[in-house]
Amino acid sequence: MKPPRSVRCPRSEQGQTVVEYALVLALVSVVVVAVLGTVSMAGMNSMASYISSGLAALGLS
Repeated sequence: MKPPRSVRCPRSEQGQTVVEYALVLALVSVVVVAVLGTVSMAGMNSMASYISSGLAALGLS
């Protein structure tokens, strides 16, 4: 059973919807990369500090 014609999207709007989804996906992926970059840099700085303090405690630095 087909939905009423007023409910279906015209073909021109279907292409527009695909572009909108692509833009949203691109924005989400940029945000994810930015967040992961920040988190990983904080983790690396924390690890470097931990190793440095451990070496200092052993008198190796």
